Amino acid sequence: MPRAVVVTTGHQGPRGRPGTAEGYIHAQGSASMNWVIAHNLGYRPNVELRTVGGVLFDGQVTHVTDNLINVAFAYAFAGTARLL
Repeated sequence: MPRAVVVTTGHQGPRGRPGTAEGYIHAQGSASMNWVIAHNLGYRPNVELRTVGGVLFDGQVTHVTDNLINVAFAYAFAGTARLL
């Protein structure tokens, strides 16, 4: 026999930080195995990495502070980091 599921509504949590649709774009013009990104957003954003040709790729993202990110790669890349 199926069990009844009781759904209740709790208290609403605090508001999150205001966001922006733009975020921050870091342009890495010269190929490097280590990108240091000072974004001054005041929080630890999601990071989307793209090559100069627009291909998505991965790197080791480390949030040093709420305003500074270090991205390490196995090979040197140039491209962009979109922070949201």
